[in-house]
Amino acid sequence: MYVQESRIIVRIVEHPTNYPTMVFTMEMGDNSFGGEEILEELRNIAFLDGQLEFPEMHVVSGREGQTNWGASGSFGEYIIEISANILSTAGAAGVAFVTHKALSKIKSRNDLPVARLSLDEARNLLKTHITLHYQVPGEELTEVESTNSLTNGVFDFTFVTPDATEYGGQVGGEEPLQCTKVWRKSPGLSIRPEYRTPLD
Repeated sequence: MYVQESRIIVRIVEHPTNYPTMVFTMEMGDNSFGGEEILEELRNIAFLDGQLEFPEMHVVSGREGQTNWGASGSFGEYIIEISANILSTAGAAGVAFVTHKALSKIKSRNDLPVARLSLDEARNLLKTHITLHYQVPGEELTEVESTNSLTNGVFDFTFVTPDATEYGGQVGGEEPLQCTKVWRKSPGLSIRPEYRTPLD
């Protein structure tokens, strides 16, 4: 099934019950990739683009839907969760490189132009994705630092919440322009609320 809008997510996790260490997200319009092709490209990240004989532990999932209620449309979301062991193998920069390579390949079949983000657009997109992946309301994210590289056009933001949890994100630079990377650092629990017990 080819969909009109897609969200593609790469989560690096210590354990499936924990909040992710970092998350890459790309949202895009119509493209000629099918869902299975997208998932296959995501699986390749777990192999570090062929560098590993056996993949890091991972889970892939996809869901697609079509709406015919007033205006019609279709949407797909494709996710891979990969063990954080991959960071020990390739480092954060290596994982980012392989992830961007896979996402760029997927996006290459979408020839729609993407405008460069403004500072406000970059901030809002990152806050939206932090809320999406970490369930923290946007109004609780207080910006403490932001930079925009004149060399490559990358925006970096750091936020903090009232419970002293730190969140950050990065977006911009080379294609895909609107692929974000967000992360979380906390002195407290990293277990997602739905998996916590009364003793946590």
